[in-house]
Amino acid sequence: MFNKKTINDVDVRNKVILLRADYNVPITYTESGEAEILNDFRIRASLPTLKNLIERGAKKIIIISHMGRPNSVEGIADLDELERLSNGARKYSLRPVFNHLRDCLRDEELDFPMNFHTTPIFPRTRYPVSMKDADDDYKIEMLENLRFSKAEKKNLPEFAEALVRVTGADLFVQDGFGVIHRAHTSTSEITKKLPSVAGLLLEKEYSTISQAFENPQRPFIAVMGGAKISDKLPLIEKFIERADKIIVAGAMANTFLKYLNIEVGKSRIEDGQNEIIEQIFQLAERKVGFEKLRDFIILPEDVSVASEFSEKTKRIEKSVVAVLKDEIILDFGEKAIQRIEREILNAKMIVWNGTVGYAEFENFAKGSERTSLAISKATKNGAKSIVGGGDTSAFVLNWLNQNSEIADFSLISTGGGAALELMSGEILPGFEVLEDEA
Repeated sequence: MFNKKTINDVDVRNKVILLRADYNVPITYTESGEAEILNDFRIRASLPTLKNLIERGAKKIIIISHMGRPNSVEGIADLDELERLSNGARKYSLRPVFNHLRDCLRDEELDFPMNFHTTPIFPRTRYPVSMKDADDDYKIEMLENLRFSKAEKKNLPEFAEALVRVTGADLFVQDGFGVIHRAHTSTSEITKKLPSVAGLLLEKEYSTISQAFENPQRPFIAVMGGAKISDKLPLIEKFIERADKIIVAGAMANTFLKYLNIEVGKSRIEDGQNEIIEQIFQLAERKVGFEKLRDFIILPEDVSVASEFSEKTKRIEKSVVAVLKDEIILDFGEKAIQRIEREILNAKMIVWNGTVGYAEFENFAKGSERTSLAISKATKNGAKSIVGGGDTSAFVLNWLNQNSEIADFSLISTGGGAALELMSGEILPGFEVLEDEA
């Protein structure tokens, strides 16, 4: 249940809005130094909030975000100084994001003066005049990467005070769903300095995920991939409690198979997880009984293997009990993929976290591609579908771009860790501090 105020609950006319977005997007640089944004999903997902604030008369929107995990560059003056630093700080600049956002807004016919502030904000930053009172016509401004200051991750009051002082903000809007699981200055402490509400992206993602778990449509199918069981134990426990079936995929499936004394060759596994897997099976058995255990936690009956870890290596499909000691499992086999398809097409609620195989290799992306297609078909037939997790969302977005005519998902989450923690029932610090709905 979403019980926080949103931008639609407050008057934004003639107010300066400090908006926290999650613009931590993948960027590559050409040899000539040109920046290319590889995936702009998070940027485009923020547009409805920006458009809403603009159309409802906000005086100015000042966007704050982070990019990657740069070393602290406390005290630098501008991007020219970033260029000269030896730690590669330049690549963490938000300037390319700003340029791309401007293009996205123009596509929405929102073309007006915008400004990027090259001087990062630090606790002792002093501006002669606040952005609020500056004599300019800028409708949207963006500050440089918050994490250039070590104060951001430390959740310091003096950094929050500097942000308010420099921007002259009247209202804080949290629209970075992907960062609300962290208690940083721009997600937590800032709410003590300004009235604080949720943006439309945050409202959509939080509501969709929480409602799905509170009152799921049945049958509810969970597809769990990825590598680490230990990182996802609370989520797995939640799935055991709420889901009707759990399909275990990716490298996680290898670890389960190893636990069952099935040969997995040189496949990636997570060592030291026997106790956790035993706990998982015990919880599942208490729910469905021993006889139905294999139909509740579903493992692959066949797999696709390779003789070496290489993008061009040949795909070989075989029974899961026929894997050789020198082989690497990189995807599900045809029978296992067909099982996923059947379960998904029979479901009314699907949650997918973690690719089915090593989808970075084209030869071993078949399981993830067919899962994407099955979920799209189920969604078109009325099922609810949620894709969560950074790698999974990235894969699905790429697949969606190539198959836009047939792709259909209820929600592709912009948040990796935040989505997992919300699904797991964890408290999200950046959400709890927002103003409660009246």
